[in-house]
Amino acid sequence: NLLGRRAELAKRRGDLRKLAESRRVEFDVELAAGIADALIAALDRVDGFTARELTLLSGAIEYFIVLDDEDHDLKEPNGFEDDRAVANIVLDAIGAPELAVESVAAKVV
Repeated sequence: NLLGRRAELAKRRGDLRKLAESRRVEFDVELAAGIADALIAALDRVDGFTARELTLLSGAIEYFIVLDDEDHDLKEPNGFEDDRAVANIVLDAIGAPELAVESVAAKVV
């Protein structure tokens, strides 16, 4: 159930914030929180998505939740960049490009 994933995303977001505060692991907590927020915002629109779009969104959520993916999220300082890329590709594909999460490099002027 996709709506049940909202709680899972919110919990992961909170857990990552706590972990960042502990300073035991170095990672981009703002990027991770931004991805969680974007995926949660997309969940607010599920009624307007097709079955294919819901499948894509579910995949992006799963990819974010799993820490040991293409680039382990907590073992590399840029570990959430691949999660950002996956989320942004999916957000664009489901018609929600305005929810895309900017990369740190894009914010630097």
